[in-house]
Amino acid sequence: MKILLIVTGSISAYKAPSIANGLRNTGNEVKVILTKHAKQFIGKISFTGQGFEVFEDEFGHDLGGSFAGVKHIELKDWADWVLIAPCTANTLAKMANGIADNLASSVLRARSKNIVISLAMNTDMYNHRTTDESKDKIESDELRIYFIKPTIKKLACGVDGIGALPNTRTIVEFMNNLKE
Repeated sequence: MKILLIVTGSISAYKAPSIANGLRNTGNEVKVILTKHAKQFIGKISFTGQGFEVFEDEFGHDLGGSFAGVKHIELKDWADWVLIAPCTANTLAKMANGIADNLASSVLRARSKNIVISLAMNTDMYNHRTTDESKDKIESDELRIYFIKPTIKKLACGVDGIGALPNTRTIVEFMNNLKE
C-alpha cells in the first residue's frame, strides 16, 4: 500500500519517524509531507536519513524538479491512503473548511477519500465544539475517511486528559487493517 504521511505541528510530531518506519516495515511504501509548523518540532533529516522521500513546501525547492503547482495532485494521485499523524486542530479546521494554503492542505483539498486522521492536541482543544463540528463535516464511511481517537495521558501542557497521539503500533495496525 502507498501511504502519504502528513505530519503537522504538534509536539507529538516526534513520533512520526517511528510511524513511517512501522508502516514501511509492514510492507508499505511511504512518502512524507512536513508542514511548516511540524518543522518546529522535527526536522526533515529525521526522515531522509532513513530513506524517506520528504516534501516540505508547495513552492519550495524540495519538490524533485516537479512544477510546484501540481505537486499536490501528483502526491494525491500517488497515494492509496493519506495518513495525517499527528493532526492538529488547525489542520482539522482547514480540512473541514476547504482551506488549501500549503502543500499538505492542498493535497487534502484535492483528495476526497481514503484518509485517516490521528488527532493530537490539548484536551480543551479536543473537547471544543468546533473540533466536533469539523470532525462531523469530514468523517465518512462511504468515502473511507476515518479518525483514530487520541489517547488519555499526561499531555505536554501538563494536563491529564484526552488528546495524545496514539502509540505507533496502534496507528500502524489501523493502517494495515485497511488493506483488507
